[in-house]
Amino acid sequence: MPRQGAAVGRYRMSTHGRPQQSGPQGLHLLEPSSGCQLYKPSWNGQRTVWRAFPNRDPENPTQWDPFRLGDGVRDYGDWIRRYDVISGLGSNNYTFITQSPYDKTTTRGEHPVELLYRRIYTACDSNVGKPHWFSLVKSANASLSRIKDGYFSQGFLLEHKSQMLSPPPGLRIESDPVVLWMTKSAGEGLLKALDPPEEGGEPEGDITAFDGGKFILFQQAGTSGNRGGGPIKLDARGGNPKSSGIAENYYEVTLFDEYNGILPYYDGMEEVAAAHARPWDDILRVGTMEEQMHWICSAGIPADAIMYALYDDFGQYMSQAFLDKARQEADPQVQGGLPFKEDPKPATQSLADMAGATPTRPQATQASPAKFRVMPRPVQRVVAEPPFEPDEDLNQEVDAAFDPPPSSHADPERVAAAARALAEARRRRSENAAKKSSEG
Repeated sequence: MPRQGAAVGRYRMSTHGRPQQSGPQGLHLLEPSSGCQLYKPSWNGQRTVWRAFPNRDPENPTQWDPFRLGDGVRDYGDWIRRYDVISGLGSNNYTFITQSPYDKTTTRGEHPVELLYRRIYTACDSNVGKPHWFSLVKSANASLSRIKDGYFSQGFLLEHKSQMLSPPPGLRIESDPVVLWMTKSAGEGLLKALDPPEEGGEPEGDITAFDGGKFILFQQAGTSGNRGGGPIKLDARGGNPKSSGIAENYYEVTLFDEYNGILPYYDGMEEVAAAHARPWDDILRVGTMEEQMHWICSAGIPADAIMYALYDDFGQYMSQAFLDKARQEADPQVQGGLPFKEDPKPATQSLADMAGATPTRPQATQASPAKFRVMPRPVQRVVAEPPFEPDEDLNQEVDAAFDPPPSSHADPERVAAAARALAEARRRRSENAAKKSSEG
């Protein structure tokens, strides 16, 4: 068996020269050194047919990890993984994993991507946001989105965008390993297909087995999956999955024993899987907070929105280049957390001064003190919840309930000063009323 990374056969541009992370600008899901190709299930009525491989046992890399670790819900082996993913962030469509499943030091709601979305939505809903912020969260093409579940699997791709691929990516030892990134809708659809249909039902067998297994068909629910053209005979049991004729906003996932007469296994498959198997930590990239803040600031989101929502909590991770950009774009009257000094006004001169008849010394001026304040965030909680925006494939999905930022996000000094002023006004009013009563 060839060692991992060893050259096998001659180099072919058609096999080895393919882009390893083709997709939207700002795609940071894979480690640059992983050597893997990344695909995603097709949408818009087109099919993707996938064959998943098992993965190595993380505790014993010489053995294959079981398909199931137990009888519990989602108790699967390491052939599939779930991570928190932000997809299509900003006008530059940045996509990256926000948190490792091993990291329990913070929650999804505390991540800067979530805080950015919630605080900008709250500002707009409370009429304190800037006009150009509304399109970030309240339009059909909103560029701020929320973190969702992302699922990942290793294997090979038999069909993509309703077209047979020859050779199938990931099927040969000399080809680059292939990773399938499934959105929440696609991943949940797959797990639903594997779970028992009802209590007491038989769960699906091992779809990654080398002596059996299954093909996995992903397609937009309510479509025939044949918009890309080409013949399709998915299963001897009865052709295509049911189609309502009305495109739905989620994936339909179906398992098949054969595809166009092709079985999902052959004698050399285990050798291919062994050559391609990688530990997930060597494949998937979870950026540091500095890296993730750099991606957020590079995603094409207005700098004043980022400063308003994130400077107080994550300003230490913002690069000087971004802070300089924000300073240049900022309104001199209301700054997003950066100190600004006003230039001193020139000394006034009379016509005689200008003519040089009576030289005078310029008046001493003093620059205004540096401003270091952020637009106040609304104190009140918002009644309306932000809509659950479609994900990158227009999948309308229900996520965790929106929790508007608490009042602690407001400037505490500003709140305390207002409270003191109110108390002082009430005290004076009481004294004046008592004085008038005694005089009367």
